[in-house]
Amino acid sequence: MAENKTCKQCQSNFTVDDADLEFYKKLSPTFDGKVFEIPAPSLCPACRRQRRMAGRNVTKLYRRKCDFSGKEIVSPYAPNSSNKVYGNDVYYSDKWDPFEYGRDFDFSRPFFEQFNELYLEVPVSSRNVIFEENSEFTNNATALKSCYLLQNSKHSEDCYYGLRVNRSKDCIDSYICERSENCYECINIENCYNCQFSTDCVNCRDSILLDNCVGCKECFGCANLNNKQYWINNEQKTKEEFEELKDKFLNSDLAQRKVLIDKQRDFHRSQPKRFTHIYKSENVTGDYISNSKNLFNCYLITSSENLRYCHNIVAAKDSIDYDIWGNESENIIECGEVGEQSRNIYFSRMIEQSQDIYYCAGLMSSHSHDCFGCAGLRQSEYCVFNKQYSKEEYEKLVAKIIEHMQETGEWGEYFPIGHNPYGYNETIANDFHPITREEAIKIGAKWQDEDYSPSYEGSVYIAKNISQYKSENNPRAQEEVNEALAGILKCTITGKPFKLQPQELIFYIKNNIQIPNIHPDQRHTERFKLTNPFRVWHRQCMCQGDCGQHQGQCPNEFETTYAPERPEKVYCEKCYQNIVK
Repeated sequence: MAENKTCKQCQSNFTVDDADLEFYKKLSPTFDGKVFEIPAPSLCPACRRQRRMAGRNVTKLYRRKCDFSGKEIVSPYAPNSSNKVYGNDVYYSDKWDPFEYGRDFDFSRPFFEQFNELYLEVPVSSRNVIFEENSEFTNNATALKSCYLLQNSKHSEDCYYGLRVNRSKDCIDSYICERSENCYECINIENCYNCQFSTDCVNCRDSILLDNCVGCKECFGCANLNNKQYWINNEQKTKEEFEELKDKFLNSDLAQRKVLIDKQRDFHRSQPKRFTHIYKSENVTGDYISNSKNLFNCYLITSSENLRYCHNIVAAKDSIDYDIWGNESENIIECGEVGEQSRNIYFSRMIEQSQDIYYCAGLMSSHSHDCFGCAGLRQSEYCVFNKQYSKEEYEKLVAKIIEHMQETGEWGEYFPIGHNPYGYNETIANDFHPITREEAIKIGAKWQDEDYSPSYEGSVYIAKNISQYKSENNPRAQEEVNEALAGILKCTITGKPFKLQPQELIFYIKNNIQIPNIHPDQRHTERFKLTNPFRVWHRQCMCQGDCGQHQGQCPNEFETTYAPERPEKVYCEKCYQNIVK
């Protein structure tokens, strides 16, 4: 029977339905011959996701010292972090042994208290990167070349200030960018070239301010178009008219450009919106889902099945409350950052190539199995709190610990939000669930009060029109470039100082883009304001017959991430397809 509950954090009412309970029953583990049922969660889905997200820093990187060698390293762990941080050259070596930190479980104390003490003692790696080249300021990344402040990205080159930028080149200030090149300030684009300020576009090129367009080229300010050329505001124009407006936009100063952008985004909001971005999928709810089936309340999911309350997953199945990664993983419950053929992972974070793992953290490139309450292990088995046991001893001890956790109310709960290694304002939780310092402290989270941004001395540099950095327009162009790179810019929103990177300035000059006057962190925040929340509302299609297929309001109903109070007109798939030009 479904359970109606009140979230112990936000006090909202939520339902743990029959399908949820079936998941918990199916995944309940057995130790020493006894089945330990996983209880229904005490937090609502949104608060559970927030708690997991508060353990993931994907935008902040700091210069700090390696706690082993004393060498300067780059890491998402701030200099005042309580964690012991080792540079990757040390962490993935035989210079230390995670079993040195092994300890017995104390049945007179809560589990989470003891695990947190272990986690703070066992070293963590400075960054999670593989095959990087000239990309020191990146994290959670694979095969990046000459990239800067790129996170959750792979196989990209010369990309700056981005999140989820994959197989792309020369892209700056982007969020979810696949197989694209020479793009700027874009959100969720795929196979695009030379696009700016565009959202939800596929196979577009040489265009500015597009929304939900496919196969368009040399278009400006359009929405819901397919395979068009020389269109402006959803109207056919001449090549000359397009070039004139494009030049006006590119040559505008930042204030003028903002006016033009705001005007076009108002136009986008006036156009019908597809209720969700779901493609080639069956029996799914959420947004940005493809090639999947049987998903409930899921987001950014590809090639997966039988998931509930998950986000940012590729190729996973039979999991619930699972964020980030996948790659042929299954049976994951309440976890963050788990992947590479992992299975049966419970209430854990940062687990790779492992199985039958419970309440562990930092088992990366691990090839481990049957571990409970461990941190930093690799190629290990039958371990509890970083101590090795026989299989029989392991089974008996784990059963006894779970019984203890059932008594303390810890069994079935994820790590407390205050045990995460970062301040709430350093994490992705603050992007999807922005709250104040006071609100974060109230729910038990940490807050990073120190500002470890680079300190710059000197006067504030006022960027010139981008044309002044081109030799064909200015004989002093190289001097202007040198001054810009040496100069200190000041964010017009936060007042925070920042500097340009050489490759970044080359990109602006090449593409005639005005030098930004907003700090990269604030630009990231502004991009997230343009995205929908990870939440769905039940709504009815708003088409009043303008699609030409019916009279009066369309009767179709659906789940959508557009809240009812928002101004957009939200259409079902059929009505939306009928109005696309």
